[in-house]
Amino acid sequence: MSITEVTGYDTVEKIYIQLLYQCNFSCKHCFHGRQLESPQQLSVKDLQNILTYFRSEYGTRYVTLLGGEPFLHPNFIEIAKWCAAHEWFVETCTNGHRFVHRQLPGVAHSLHLLRVSIDGLQRAHDAMRMRGSFAHAIETLCIARTLGITTGVTSTVTADNAQDLPDLAQLVSRYGVRELKLHQLRLVGNARTSQLQTAGKEQLSQLINWIKSGETHLKVIYDDDLDPSKSAAPSASANRGVLDRIEVDPDLGFTMSCKAVGTNAQAFYWSPKLNTIEYRPSQMDEVQCPVPNVNYA
Repeated sequence: MSITEVTGYDTVEKIYIQLLYQCNFSCKHCFHGRQLESPQQLSVKDLQNILTYFRSEYGTRYVTLLGGEPFLHPNFIEIAKWCAAHEWFVETCTNGHRFVHRQLPGVAHSLHLLRVSIDGLQRAHDAMRMRGSFAHAIETLCIARTLGITTGVTSTVTADNAQDLPDLAQLVSRYGVRELKLHQLRLVGNARTSQLQTAGKEQLSQLINWIKSGETHLKVIYDDDLDPSKSAAPSASANRGVLDRIEVDPDLGFTMSCKAVGTNAQAFYWSPKLNTIEYRPSQMDEVQCPVPNVNYA
């Protein structure tokens, strides 16, 4: 059974593709957890077949290449070029470590948007990721600007970095960054065992008030979860018609809600043999046990 037959969705606007689990970091908030040690990678052939399928069946036009660290995939440049050549809007998100710098020229004409993960100012960011990683991420923004690559910054909001974000927005805007995308901390994977805590209600209220004040130096996109005044979003499987995004992992499983990523709630899988999507229901999948969706404001 197809996604449409099970859920009623006949349009998928964006597909997020986790090219691999491997990463050169082991960040405290990473939802992959032990999967970071997995060698599993998505093959170029499977990626091309999946994207061709979604373009044909669901009219999908936007692809985001993720990891792990996507630039670690041995065929990353080839993949980005193929996507661009087939008229996909290509976005990727990287930790921006120094090894990425030498690869940027090879994808400069293929990427429509390069997002660099920066979680607060230097102290908070390096504490969550790796010492020295803040400086490398800023350098990535500088190099991308020189190459003419449009950039954004992605941050996971925690109790430790929420107060940094207005200053971070002002800082990265000096490097030509167009957007700041804010995610709620999900207590899965590494975040389940780390000392990180979600931002408190007062911190979030101040953050949302800053966003709505119009004092930002760039466009801010944020999870509705970060707004204390918002109620829970409906589950992805409860909606009908248009699905904002779907995500595929290196093991070829799909999730419809970002809140289901990292929880083994996949209901749909890609079949390389049949070159199509299969529905494999289980008692804990996100269709049987609906997972609230993540909406962006």
